[in-house]
Amino acid sequence: MQTIRFTAELLKGVALLAGTNEVRQYLNGVYIEARRHETRLVATDGKKLGLVRTRIENEIEADTSLIIPNRVLRQIQVRAKPGLLADIVIDGGNYFLRIPEHDLQYGFKPVEGKYIDYARALPEEMSGKAACFDPEQLVVFSKCALALTGKKRVPRITHNGEKAALVTIDGYNDFVGMIMPMPLGSKPADISWFKTVRLPSGGQDHVNPRNATRRGDRPAIAAAR
Repeated sequence: MQTIRFTAELLKGVALLAGTNEVRQYLNGVYIEARRHETRLVATDGKKLGLVRTRIENEIEADTSLIIPNRVLRQIQVRAKPGLLADIVIDGGNYFLRIPEHDLQYGFKPVEGKYIDYARALPEEMSGKAACFDPEQLVVFSKCALALTGKKRVPRITHNGEKAALVTIDGYNDFVGMIMPMPLGSKPADISWFKTVRLPSGGQDHVNPRNATRRGDRPAIAAAR
């Protein structure tokens, strides 16, 4: 029998970054990578990724990895208070996710498939060139940071232009992530109109001389006076 240990808040936090309806089924869950003195938890949906580690003693015969499916993770309804221990017990061909303090045990079958090489997915060099990101994806990282640390912490984005950007959590050294920028090709909004006409408190309209040099060229609102 082998036992892989970690804490419940790490599992629940990183699970927020996992895929949900991905065709690649191995992305619909959390990847567990266990060494003798450390456990790593990884989740990604292909657009964002998070990796968190904990230094802990595992009872394993050799380095071990597996993927916990989302359906099992959704069953965990306990409050993941800081330091709440969880583990995976491997007994022959049987797998159990346990939270001993609450006497909870969930049997599961690991997701089949080879997980991505997360080390290659995480950028090593960043250009610093600014990019735009999906705000909903950034909110997920904020929720992940709250789950991992129990506090509202700022996810920090290190920009990398068109390539994957690095994500870290202020003051928390055991997490690293990445996020893909929004695709190019979007058209910036033309907001020059807001300087065209201003109605000051005196009631007289003001026309930007660069946009309307003659009375006949004024916009409809100004010309109607």
